Amino acid sequence: MADMQTALSPLMLRQIFLVGSHDSGSYEEYNPSTSENLVTKYTITQEDDILSQLIYGVRYLDIRAAYYPSTNETWWVNHGVMKIHPMKLILDDVKTFLENTNEIVILDFHEFPAGFGSGLDIHTKLVEYLKEEIGEFAASPSLTWNARTGDIWSSGKRLIVSYNNNDAVAQSDMLWPAVSQQWGNVQTLEDLYSYLSQVMASPPGSKAWSAMVELTPTTMQVITDELGGLRRMAAMVNQNVTAWYRGTWGKTVNIVSADFFRDTGLVEAAISWNHFRSQQLACK
Repeated sequence: MADMQTALSPLMLRQIFLVGSHDSGSYEEYNPSTSENLVTKYTITQEDDILSQLIYGVRYLDIRAAYYPSTNETWWVNHGVMKIHPMKLILDDVKTFLENTNEIVILDFHEFPAGFGSGLDIHTKLVEYLKEEIGEFAASPSLTWNARTGDIWSSGKRLIVSYNNNDAVAQSDMLWPAVSQQWGNVQTLEDLYSYLSQVMASPPGSKAWSAMVELTPTTMQVITDELGGLRRMAAMVNQNVTAWYRGTWGKTVNIVSADFFRDTGLVEAAISWNHFRSQQLACK
């Protein structure tokens, strides 16, 4: 993005094609001796740590936060009820990336699968923790999703911390409204295409949004291992997803978030389409 800063600056962030990773914190390097048990096959969604994901081109991180007050590490990133990595590990990678680049990153706290209950108390604690850890990098939500990327760069703050709890957003001077995830909850390539076709025919327009391009197994499919795990499911769809978004869908999509994103060509598709979008704007 920094290499295209002049071209991208007139565009709103929601007008740019960005690559995301689904369940970004659920990563583990593949090891055939340990990665083929039933739990790992259905909890690990990425092979690269957060810093590597960002280096490879991801600009949208989909985070599932969990609270465990009785453990040494209070804040974790989960996949469902499964603890995956301490939150600090993820935040340190984000900080390292921001300190060494001029890129814009969206860090979306989208689900809170453990420890949050129904009130705001734990959300308030998490927001306080996030402010301590990454507040110095966080762009002001007063910019809004209608801000041009040039305004974000000019602010000197390039981390957008979005959060999927409206009450927490309302009481914070750091949190942006959550990215709208368009998730089909489907189990076949054909159903994924059908769902995404509907999304692309009438995409959300008022804020940042992400097409979630992964298959989702049912509970019974996990138990029977019918689909062979998330890695194999991603292999079934990622080549097709790349073709769809290299094609006409790439003209209007905002974020595309995939499992095992490095098995796609989405980064190259995003670069190509962003050049096209900037040229289209220049011709108007």
